[in-house]
Amino acid sequence: MRNNAPAPTLVRRALRTTRVAACVALIAAIVAGCTSPTPTPTPKLTASSAPVAAQPPFTRTPISQTTPETSTATSTTSTLAADYTKANGTVDQNVLMNASQGGYAPMQNMNWFPAQAAQMSSMGLRDIRIDHVFDDNYYHVVNIAADGKATFDFTNLDRVVLPLVRNGMTPFFSLSYSPSVSGKALYKAPVSTEIFAAASGALVAHYKAMGMSGRNWEVWNEIDSLYTYTGTIEQYEALYAATVAAVKAADSTAQVGGAATSTIGELGGWSSRFLQWLTANPTVPADFFSYHSYYIGDFSDGPKAQAWLKATGRNIPIYITEWNSNPASGLGVGQGSDTNSSVSGSSYVAKRLYTAIGAGAAKIFWFGPLEGANPSKAYLGDLGLITMDGHRKSVGNVFEMYSHLDPTRIAATIAGAGTDTKDVFGLMTKNPTKKKATLLLWNNTAVDSTMAVSLTKLPYSKSNFEISQTMVSDHKGNSFADTSTAVDYRYPSPNENAPVISDTIVAGASAYKKSIRIPAHGITELTFTPSTKKAQAATPVAQPSNIDLAASGAGSTVTTTSSSAEVPIAGWGTANLIDGRRISVPWVGKGAEGWSSAGHADQSATESARVDFGKSRAVDSVVMWSRNSAGHEGEGFPSDFTIKGSSDNATWTDLSAVTNYHAKTTVIGPQTFTFEPKSVRYLKVEATKLARPSSENGASVYHFQLTELEAYRNGLSNGGFEGTKLSPWKARGSAKVQSLVVHGGNAAVALTKAGSRLTYAVAGLTPGTTYTVGGYVRSSATGGGMTLQAGSSAASTVSPKWAATWVTFTTAKGQTTADLTITKTGGGTGWADDLTMTSKTGQN
Repeated sequence: MRNNAPAPTLVRRALRTTRVAACVALIAAIVAGCTSPTPTPTPKLTASSAPVAAQPPFTRTPISQTTPETSTATSTTSTLAADYTKANGTVDQNVLMNASQGGYAPMQNMNWFPAQAAQMSSMGLRDIRIDHVFDDNYYHVVNIAADGKATFDFTNLDRVVLPLVRNGMTPFFSLSYSPSVSGKALYKAPVSTEIFAAASGALVAHYKAMGMSGRNWEVWNEIDSLYTYTGTIEQYEALYAATVAAVKAADSTAQVGGAATSTIGELGGWSSRFLQWLTANPTVPADFFSYHSYYIGDFSDGPKAQAWLKATGRNIPIYITEWNSNPASGLGVGQGSDTNSSVSGSSYVAKRLYTAIGAGAAKIFWFGPLEGANPSKAYLGDLGLITMDGHRKSVGNVFEMYSHLDPTRIAATIAGAGTDTKDVFGLMTKNPTKKKATLLLWNNTAVDSTMAVSLTKLPYSKSNFEISQTMVSDHKGNSFADTSTAVDYRYPSPNENAPVISDTIVAGASAYKKSIRIPAHGITELTFTPSTKKAQAATPVAQPSNIDLAASGAGSTVTTTSSSAEVPIAGWGTANLIDGRRISVPWVGKGAEGWSSAGHADQSATESARVDFGKSRAVDSVVMWSRNSAGHEGEGFPSDFTIKGSSDNATWTDLSAVTNYHAKTTVIGPQTFTFEPKSVRYLKVEATKLARPSSENGASVYHFQLTELEAYRNGLSNGGFEGTKLSPWKARGSAKVQSLVVHGGNAAVALTKAGSRLTYAVAGLTPGTTYTVGGYVRSSATGGGMTLQAGSSAASTVSPKWAATWVTFTTAKGQTTADLTITKTGGGTGWADDLTMTSKTGQN
């Protein structure tokens, strides 16, 4: 396709509880006046009991939820019966959990897509297809030197590809389109197949040298579409032959294929003609056959593709390298994949992913992971799993639910209204070793459905077992329900991630029966795991959010000291400084640039931006997002500046003073500045020495420019590990701040030896108050994970992908301190990032 976030007996978020040797443990050891069990092998730590002044209010958690959805006027019924011991085929995550990123304009900003690599990882995505790799509007790979020879620069492409690899995903390359030096317009067949083939070979060699041999290389994209190819089929065949030869010469293990048509079409169409050409040219390598799938509700065209391949005599896999209900983006708010009930929404995806199981394709790629049809809009009926501004859509939650399924599928008998079309249906899998079962149910209709579930021969006759249920619906696991017209200032927003709606430990039994309501266009997931705890119902606790207090959505306003560059049509303006848009995208009518002061010939000019929260708020950190569009990274970011706070807009207190900032390096991405928490109504960033000038009419002009200005009450100093130091965290063993594998921002902590740990002493807490501590972790070792514990309350997650995890505890009478500990056990490397601490009675 072409496109221009005393402890109760059992209070926790219920997470997958499978445990393995290699894991990361985050322990909140609550001490000084209360006792709690000591997790093994983490040693017990004791916080100081010296009196400490109470901290200003923490951010409140959980955030108030929106009104629950109401039942539909009519409803249907269905039944599902399954025997745990009876297997029925497999579920292969390598087939389902892939996505294809197209040529949205924001892809020209090399910071945009990589910033969401962790989010894509958390959904369970595996292969990510990258299009437009030879498009000079994006990566500018191919150049011609003074001697007339082609040269290749992979710097920009690396900035997109390497974060995927570092976060556990595999790049899949679409070799498209014509670089300008090849002699033709972007979508025309290149005049010089030699330059295109040489560029392809150089690209393959480049990534092979980085340890990425045997990758997939698809020649061109949608050769049958006039939007993306204006040559003939014969020209494509010649280009394919030259390209595959160059790719194989660079890496004999590389997998090459085509023709990436916009549809499989009919006999005599471009797909079948390409396969007929392969039949006539048996020495030309082809490692896979690819096409796209739109406008249908299943993958029923797989058998046709298999029959055509059989006729060629080539036993190669089928890759559907783009799929969705419709390739059009920007159809209007509430359309596309915006919500659970939209045409490409979550209930549609739940059903269609199921139809891919056993349908003949070896891989399918959802289009697309990240959307950007209009950077100035929060929602516009686009096609992504993630919005332009980094919020997960409900369809992203469905992908994560599918990622929880185990390989062994359990046979199930399903009957009732809607089950014949699979619009009301389900899928159950098991992990016999861990005695785990996962049941996924969906309702792709406009009325509620109640499914009577009957499970037999479960492996829990000798132990209690836990049943945890999550939900996606109109108002659950659906960020569109929080705001559809503006960028939400909370990460995650209240209803963004699929919540645990029920978490119960029941007495041992081999059978389970329950009538489960699946809301209209709803999806629900139930996980069953053995438990050693007593039978009881838990109280699920919402994930803590990072709340931008400076955002206009939070009620704040902003003013600046100079005349601003107010050019709304180009995305410039004072109001844009706090509108939630963190990425600079120059695009007339659709752009999102940020704020710029007036220009100055002298860098000693003073400029400032002031935020009025509207009321007193406690803050402990400010994030300044530098200008980051292509060709302008870091421009306008000041050298000397002071962050100040005030209660009356008259008397100001310095919160953080910075001089000579990044004097010799380019400022890229968000810059975080932490300080002691303080309650203020007004926050000001005052720049006294400008830097990094822009070139205007041949002269250097200095501005104060930011894409976004944010303020937080994070609760933990250096919870995001930005910078180069761990302080105030204290390390034992091997722990270091690094910038290669991160969840958010520019850095995260890595623990590389078993037994390594970090400790953080929190002081100034309020006795008898409930707090939540949470963050994100992942491990390089398969089965790695994190356990959080506070007193007798614990939550565990196990995954080599980034996963949110948190724990809630209540301070005892007289208790004002607590120790937080991040501990790594087992082999491999563990990472932690974006830790925050909130309280149940904090500021809203």
